[in-house]
Amino acid sequence: VPVGHIPDFVASEVTQRLSVIELAVDAALTLDRRTFIEAIIADGSVDSLSTALTMAERLWTANERYLEAV
Repeated sequence: VPVGHIPDFVASEVTQRLSVIELAVDAALTLDRRTFIEAIIADGSVDSLSTALTMAERLWTANERYLEAV
């Protein structure tokens, strides 16, 4: 569906979000916790490495049974 011109700032934000999604998917497919942490940091939603590490550990642990099935 043609949407016309997308402003540069919107295209930049979408590109950044897609990069984060790609990191997260890659982490899940390769079972790579380090890449998962990188995705959390790249997202920009956390304000410290400590928070990112805690979040990553909790999310990974809660979803580990699903990751192993991939």
